[in-house]
Amino acid sequence: MIAELTLLIFLGLVSAMIFFVKLPTFFVENNIGSPTQASNVLSLINISNVIGGFIFGICYKKLKKFILPFALGIGGIATCLISISRNMWVITIISILYGIVCSLSIPYIFNRISEVSSAKKAPFFTSIALVGSNLGSFLSPIIANYLGTQSSTVIFNAGLINIVTGVVTLIVIIATKERRHHVHQKLVK
Repeated sequence: MIAELTLLIFLGLVSAMIFFVKLPTFFVENNIGSPTQASNVLSLINISNVIGGFIFGICYKKLKKFILPFALGIGGIATCLISISRNMWVITIISILYGIVCSLSIPYIFNRISEVSSAKKAPFFTSIALVGSNLGSFLSPIIANYLGTQSSTVIFNAGLINIVTGVVTLIVIIATKERRHHVHQKLVK
């Protein structure tokens, strides 16, 4: 379970860092605005991350374990939409949504690590997940080179990473739930 959560945080950070690094180039390549304007959009994403952090508890109560595929999927869709948009205001609005939903995945992962590990082992497992996130940030420029040559393509593909990860996570959650249901049914009989 810790390995899977570390992989999720690694992929999430790869996607996010590619998006953050490529957005200014995307603005310039597509005549959307200046690198300064792209930085302003990135600042709004950081502010919306705080909003997402504040509403995490409410969202977690409503979505429970489905918060992770929701955040990954919507964040990935938002990233893909940004990559095909050429209007700064549309990009800004989608980026705010991106910031809110993407900020739901990291707290969930660390919360889940605490749930599945003992109090004694939780700091060690949290450290492993942090190494995964730092490795994702570190390797994102290298991985970006394999995702395309134009910034719009790279950003789109980074969004696809989140979408695929979200879909796989959803399938695993549903399959695990079904498996537990079948085991429970056998135990009841």
